Amino acid sequence: MEATEAKIKSLAAERSCQAVRFFLPTLAPELKALRYSESILADWGFSFGARGNSLDYEASFGTVINLRNETREILNDFSKGQRANVMRCRKLGLSTSIYQGPSFSNHEWRSFVEIHTATFTRNGRQPFSAERLDYLAKMVSRGFLALAITNHNTNAVSVALLETYKRGVYYLAGGSIEFGLKIGAMAFTQFGAMEWAKMAGYTDYLIGMTVPIERGSKAGQIGAFKSHFGHERWDHLAGELILDRRAYARKILMPAMLEVSGFKPKAVGFVAQLIRSILQ
Repeated sequence: MEATEAKIKSLAAERSCQAVRFFLPTLAPELKALRYSESILADWGFSFGARGNSLDYEASFGTVINLRNETREILNDFSKGQRANVMRCRKLGLSTSIYQGPSFSNHEWRSFVEIHTATFTRNGRQPFSAERLDYLAKMVSRGFLALAITNHNTNAVSVALLETYKRGVYYLAGGSIEFGLKIGAMAFTQFGAMEWAKMAGYTDYLIGMTVPIERGSKAGQIGAFKSHFGHERWDHLAGELILDRRAYARKILMPAMLEVSGFKPKAVGFVAQLIRSILQ
């Protein structure tokens, strides 16, 4: 590992990089449930968390469902509200189907694209580009991704796109129509996806990341929602190693801080003071 570390720093220096970022796959067998303090990120001096929507490092954790547990145990680990949503959808006669490989067609993909686009737009986020959607559709047809669709009568009300990696499943993207939101259909879709994954022999289901620093924002609400499906938390092994502090402060931190401050005189003065403290 020392040779790998040296090679990474050497390549970064050759390219005049201000910093190096690492994002390690949570469901890789060698990294399962690994804490930051036990990882190469800590050994090599990387931060715990990378910079995202905020100016600070965003440490985060993933909510992981242990599919080795009995189905009843998995449901019982949901929050009270999400269990109620699953039961409500059952009473309404909803059903979830999984499409992957030969069972997948353009009809199912149109449902995903429509609901995904509406959901991301409603939440103020940018939907996937046409190019990325085409790529994801190919991955479903080849069996690398799976698509879960929950129907009420014949209408799709909730969808979930799932990435399969060795013995793990990762919830990649999804959404619900307005009716699906009212009845809590996403909880039903997620539980149906977990049942399918368990039967298919997968052992871990990563429903997504929660970033504590985002509490109170829309992204924070989405992260909090994902944490309602289990109590097992795994560190998200992402971090950053600053190689050139002065260049990093000038080219990365200062523009970001000025943008956040709105270029107000008092805020600009505070930013300058903060940058000086970083460089000391």
